[in-house]
Amino acid sequence: SIQAITHRCRNLGIISQALSNRLFDTFEDLGWRRRPFMEPLDTQGKRIGRFERLCLRALAEGAISEARASDLLEVSTQELNDEWRWLVS
Repeated sequence: SIQAITHRCRNLGIISQALSNRLFDTFEDLGWRRRPFMEPLDTQGKRIGRFERLCLRALAEGAISEARASDLLEVSTQELNDEWRWLVS
């Protein structure tokens, strides 16, 4: 995460404590540090879980086929195209 990278850069002395503080203030303003950390929504307002996002990313990067993605997500290839394609494009 960007927060982990910020911490690591601070620990390595790449950025100052002041810059680190400003960055974390910005993260707070953007809502990145508030709980609960919510999963993104799909087109129907349902939460998209980590497994679904990983499958869709693998599909987008060509690591798995559309047929394999639909099998893993337990949806038809038509439903995959209708419901999930906007995430992969």
